[in-house]
Amino acid sequence: MYHTKLVLSLFLALCVNGVHIVQKSFRLCQASSSRESIGNRARSYIGNQTCHVTGANTSKCNIFVVDVLKEESCPVPNRWFWRYSPIGAEEWADSKSLYLSMSLCWERCNNPEKGNAKATEGHVGIVSGYRNTTSASAAADPQGLIVENDWGFRSGQNPTCWRYLHKRFLC
Repeated sequence: MYHTKLVLSLFLALCVNGVHIVQKSFRLCQASSSRESIGNRARSYIGNQTCHVTGANTSKCNIFVVDVLKEESCPVPNRWFWRYSPIGAEEWADSKSLYLSMSLCWERCNNPEKGNAKATEGHVGIVSGYRNTTSASAAADPQGLIVENDWGFRSGQNPTCWRYLHKRFLC
């Protein structure tokens, strides 16, 4: 029974993260992909006005999160394994997301730490410090500016938190 569950888990992980696992060639995660380094990488973009904007002044917070995680060699689930199609803020906000929960590399978290992804239905960012989140902001001027603020920690907000498991095999 144990082997059946293991095989099924690996099969589902391949379906959800197939492209990433092939790209990784089954190597162990680099030590640099810690949550601390993810948070620091996100902070390094604060004030950037040109990255992570698609189309005519359209801010894409999910693309910012994906790009930061990819720069840190972290797997990010795609909607489709055969082409680039990163999950959106709505999927990051879904506490039961199959894309993330079936991944071997992500787990839901209740106590956000630096490097965790936090999301509501319309926005996603990376926790970059104590009660701070870094994200691409549609409200900033200019639109798409990378900002750090208390989004996700404000009174009345209850975002979903996902933690990257950087020490896990295949992550």
